[in-house]
Amino acid sequence: GMTQRLGEWLRALEGDAGGLTSPRARCLRQAAREWMLAWASDWPFLVRMGTARAYAEARFRAHVGRFDRLEAMAMGREVMDEAWLAKVEDEDNLFPGMEPTLWR
Repeated sequence: GMTQRLGEWLRALEGDAGGLTSPRARCLRQAAREWMLAWASDWPFLVRMGTARAYAEARFRAHVGRFDRLEAMAMGREVMDEAWLAKVEDEDNLFPGMEPTLWR
C-alpha cells in the first residue's frame, strides 16, 4: 500500500546529497501529507452515506493522484516539476514540519 511505498521511498532517498531540502525529499514530505489527507479524512464516510459523494470521491482521487505524481517525480520516472511541487506544497500544507523518517 501507500504506507509501504513511503517507507521504501525513504530508504531510496537516504543517500540523496541534497538532504531533506532537496526536491526529492520535498516530494516525499508532500506525499506523506497527501497520504494523510486521503486516508485520515471523512471522504469514505461521505461516499458511503451518499453525502457530497461526487466531491468526496474527487478529493480522495486528487490526493492519491498527487501522491502518485510526487512519487514518480522523486524516483525519476517523471520530470521534476518544482513549480507544481511548490503549488501543491502551498495548497496542502498540513503539518509543515512533517518528518519523513516516520515511515522508516
